[in-house]
Amino acid sequence: MQLKRILTTMLCFLFIQAQAAFQATPQAILEATIQLESSLSKDVQKIQPGTPILFTAVVRNKGALTSQEGTLQIRFVFSDLVEHLTTGALFQTEQLTLPSIPPGEEITLSFKTPQVLPTIYDFVRQDWGMRRYEAIAAVNGNEQMIGVSSIVFSAYYYARPSQETPKVVPSK
Repeated sequence: MQLKRILTTMLCFLFIQAQAAFQATPQAILEATIQLESSLSKDVQKIQPGTPILFTAVVRNKGALTSQEGTLQIRFVFSDLVEHLTTGALFQTEQLTLPSIPPGEEITLSFKTPQVLPTIYDFVRQDWGMRRYEAIAAVNGNEQMIGVSSIVFSAYYYARPSQETPKVVPSK
């Protein structure tokens, strides 16, 4: 029994040491905030149904190393709850070059591919409440979601606060 306790204590110690070593390793960590912009209104918080929108992504490096170059794209997909219902994106922007970003810096990328927000009928009929926008960074052929944003419907579409999803990416 005492040997079991000693072994358990040693394993816990080794696990804590390994975790601390991983966290101490300098890395490049990218996250993105997705912004929707209406072509008809200056109010970015309320966007009417049927309005064409464009996307902007603010990408930050929260890590300790400069990130490698890659690409960034915004995709409109089903949320995790119902992603099994479809394959691929329902909409996607063009891929933009994602330059190297030094630690603590951020860049803003603006996409040119518009999407028209659905009408009230489309929102109810086509499960729009189960969909979201994802910022997908591809570095060295490895795609990672680094930000997510969804919309809420009322008489207008309300952009919910964007959620950054920090991910470790290859560094220089």
